[in-house]
Amino acid sequence: MNDKKLITTQEMRKIQLELLDKVMSFCTRKSLKCILAGGSLIGAVRHQGFIPWDDDIDLEMPRHDYEIFLSEFIGDNCCKVISRNKNKQFYLPYAKVYDPRTYFQEDSQGAIPIGVNLDIFPQDNLYDDFDSCLAICKRIKKWQNCLKLKQIPIRKREFSKNLLLLLGKISLFFVPLSFILNKIEKIAQSCDNTNSKYVAAIASLTYGNREIMPREWFADTINLKFEGKLYPCPAGYHNILTQMYGDYMTPPPPEKQTTHHRYQVYWKE
Repeated sequence: MNDKKLITTQEMRKIQLELLDKVMSFCTRKSLKCILAGGSLIGAVRHQGFIPWDDDIDLEMPRHDYEIFLSEFIGDNCCKVISRNKNKQFYLPYAKVYDPRTYFQEDSQGAIPIGVNLDIFPQDNLYDDFDSCLAICKRIKKWQNCLKLKQIPIRKREFSKNLLLLLGKISLFFVPLSFILNKIEKIAQSCDNTNSKYVAAIASLTYGNREIMPREWFADTINLKFEGKLYPCPAGYHNILTQMYGDYMTPPPPEKQTTHHRYQVYWKE
């Protein structure tokens, strides 16, 4: 891809905001709930936009609305949606909306080359009992660790770490990626209580038990400014962000103000 035109961070953010507006416009028309989440929610609260060193947009939808979105969102030549519902070769248990005019290859084994994108995470029902929520988190974390082992590339690092990684990959050699993803999705959707006390975006569990949260924190939405426009956010954002990140209003030290992605982005034409 060396002959392709590199997309700058500013251009990438502009594309992401265009994707965001298309997703939100569709959700508004269809009365689907879609809120800023994760780093994007911190960005809206703390920076009124992107976290300065961040390079993505995170959204969250209740599972029911998420499935409607995946089945009905059409997109256009500047905006497509990809998920395992639409492409069984997709390598993640959540969806991405991307610009097909752009290209990058994520630093992950099994990744499908797509373009500049944003993430949409399904929020699933859990239980009324917190201990039962912990149990389901433990089950799903086991399979998520398997998924990471399958996907993480062996690159230049300490020999002992690469050796452990290689042994893990060998142990999972005959376990298809699709089998692991099916397990994650099945467990994530195993609780059908639509009025459960607790919920979580459990299919993409990153922070473990901290992601188990009362449904009431998400019951209402408020509009917060993000890069000059208002977008829906959970009214309980302070409780959500405090439980997830602690003192979320204080930026991390400079040495930790880095993106967690490893890629460059290009225009296809």
